[in-house]
Amino acid sequence: MKDQSADRRPNLAVMMVLAACCIAQMLLILRLNINWDEYWFLGRIYLANAGELRDPFQNFHVQLLGWIARLPLGAIDQIIAGRFVMLLCQFAGLGCLYWIARKLADGPSALVLVLLYFGATYSLAHGASFRTDPPAAAAMMGALALLFAKPKWWRSVLAGSLAAISLLITVKAVFYLPAFLGALLFSWRDHGAGRVLFHFALAAAATLIIGLFLWMWHSATLTPPALQGAASTAAPAAANGLERGVAASSSAAQKVIGEQGWFPRARYINDWIVGGVVPALAIAAGAALSVRSLIVARKRGLAITLLLCALPLVTLAFYRNAYAYYFPFILFPALLVALPAVQRLAQLRQPILQMGLLAVLAFGMIGQMISYWPRVQDAQRAYAAAVQEMFPEPVTYIARSSMFPSNHKSGFFMSSWGIESSNLPGHPGIDDAIRRDSPPLMMLTSPALLKAAKPEFDYDSPRLSTEDEAMVLAHYIEHWGDIWVAGKELSGKSGQFEIIIAGVYTLECTGERTLAGRLRRCGDVVTLAKGQTSWDGGPVTLRWGANLPKPQEAPPGKPSYYRL
Repeated sequence: MKDQSADRRPNLAVMMVLAACCIAQMLLILRLNINWDEYWFLGRIYLANAGELRDPFQNFHVQLLGWIARLPLGAIDQIIAGRFVMLLCQFAGLGCLYWIARKLADGPSALVLVLLYFGATYSLAHGASFRTDPPAAAAMMGALALLFAKPKWWRSVLAGSLAAISLLITVKAVFYLPAFLGALLFSWRDHGAGRVLFHFALAAAATLIIGLFLWMWHSATLTPPALQGAASTAAPAAANGLERGVAASSSAAQKVIGEQGWFPRARYINDWIVGGVVPALAIAAGAALSVRSLIVARKRGLAITLLLCALPLVTLAFYRNAYAYYFPFILFPALLVALPAVQRLAQLRQPILQMGLLAVLAFGMIGQMISYWPRVQDAQRAYAAAVQEMFPEPVTYIARSSMFPSNHKSGFFMSSWGIESSNLPGHPGIDDAIRRDSPPLMMLTSPALLKAAKPEFDYDSPRLSTEDEAMVLAHYIEHWGDIWVAGKELSGKSGQFEIIIAGVYTLECTGERTLAGRLRRCGDVVTLAKGQTSWDGGPVTLRWGANLPKPQEAPPGKPSYYRL
């Protein structure tokens, strides 16, 4: 008599590893360092809630998640709350993946695909990041599942609505398009050409119409209040927003696709394969078996569907922003191509081989946990508390990203793309931002800023312009670790200096100094206006603020950000 417990063993083991993955991911959500993109994502929500966000392009998430910025929590804990929302989005995407895989194959194989998702490098750490990717992937996978289902008009409209929302959140959702062609081919075989073509045409029309309506509504909510009062001006404003969105999409496409040659993020691809060897092998083997099915004319329709679902992975060859967080996003539909390999492994009925591969997969996930566990939020929490102590009232600041979203961030988002763009003619840089906004606070959380403030720092990635570096070096001084404030370190006995950031300054020196023709005691607090000022009497440090406090303990020894 056949031992049925042996057949159940792999499924039980898969469920146990899946449960461990969910627990591990929740622990990482609570512990893992906040990435600069996550701060930026939250910062856009703060701007929208304050009525200061003007750019509708790839900012639709502010309409869905505005409540997060109103939680009575600090920014870091708001992001953690947002990560749990992203976790739900990830689970929704995996639920859709499971449903589609069951339709194409069987339940046990579908469950293995879900496990392969967690076993892929970067999924545990970035699958629930507070970014555009999880909600966009969930919406796209929901639309894909609806189009794999039996054609009904309401499913078509709902699928189109989800696709529209996904594209409004991030335009890279268009990379899922081949998978939709796979769904079309699969449904064509089961339900007939006429019915399926109408089903997909209705979904496409819903995507365009609902997407356009949502875009115009979203754009109108971001227009200045003066324009919102009159319908005659709000409509043109929304139309102008659409025009700007098309231009922004075109510019972004030129920037992120193919600009840096083939495989611009090869390091991440290599790490993804080596760290998640079982998922990578399953995808490769499944693709090979699908190609074989095409050659031997066996289940060609299914084979083409699976290969089309895997086609989004080709974007790794040319997409500039294929960083660690991109892999969990693009992996959802691509995992379907692993089905033939998973089924073939099940047919072998070799529990030892199956359990061995499961063990390799589990060890890979343990390796991910070991790699990411030390990347904690300690430094970020310390700097957030320090800034709150130094500046109890909101101030303008310069930083890599929106690290303090309740304050006003001046200047551009200092990604490598942002820094490169700031060096182009006509693009405002840090120099422009400082002259315009007079930010008293600067966080050296960008290597480019650190290089500007400390020229001896070894850094060979995109740098700020010469003007920007000179502005940072001349008008900011170190206060506490990465926290720098407006100030001057004046050497020599006397001379002239320029004040760009007007305000209250404290004289740090010994004895007395003459400042702007007046004798001052060291330790005095003076108000300085913009422009040229003179000093006499020896070296002196001018520090922004009235005896600006700083924590008694040493600055954090850990970095504010970790490399992805």
